[in-house]
Amino acid sequence: LSQHCPSFKQVAERGTWDCPELVHSAPEPPPPSPPPDLPPPAASAAPPAPVDGDAPRPFQHYKFQVIATRTPGSGVQISELLFVDLAGNLLSLAGATASNPGGHHEPSEGPETAIDGTQYSKWFDLNCGPLIISFPSAVQVGGFSFRTANDCIERDPVSFNMSVSSDLSSWLCFSRTFGYPTTLARYECVPTTRHFYHGHHPQLTTASIDPNHAVIVCAIRNVKTASTFPRPELT
Repeated sequence: LSQHCPSFKQVAERGTWDCPELVHSAPEPPPPSPPPDLPPPAASAAPPAPVDGDAPRPFQHYKFQVIATRTPGSGVQISELLFVDLAGNLLSLAGATASNPGGHHEPSEGPETAIDGTQYSKWFDLNCGPLIISFPSAVQVGGFSFRTANDCIERDPVSFNMSVSSDLSSWLCFSRTFGYPTTLARYECVPTTRHFYHGHHPQLTTASIDPNHAVIVCAIRNVKTASTFPRPELT
């Protein structure tokens, strides 16, 4: 072996050991060990908590503000203002009060007539002031609706806001609707306008009405979505 193989000095000088006998007789290196089993993937993180706007919070005070009627300058009137819960069931207005700050109306057509439980009375305000409904305690409202009054189609709301408050001082937007094709029929309940907004400034909201549902195209954080909410069953 020493006749064919370099000396240790030659190996050190060349930096390699090229002995033919050793090269050809050296065993193959063992195959690499298989990689260890990877740990199972971590459980996916819990979904983020809903942000304001995903579901309405309970509030005590609800302000219906008419921005425009069918004919400007004619005042506003409705026979009923109604609220529904998240399932679309009518909410009781027992114990609730109504006010109309800055309004101008006849004694028999004051704000309390909007929640008196009958369609044959009406709230009429020549000044188009807000109609504020205060429940005895905070309630979770899923949507609202109004019923047209007995006459004067020019007074029907076509653009309106609903705002919410816990203290009658700070208000948040609940819903905004512009250019709503309010029915010409009298004593007719318009489709329910569903909640879409709490705490985030909406962009533009328009309404496109299906005969059996209110279809509200709404914006939350600039993401436009369409949602439907069945009419409440009203008599």
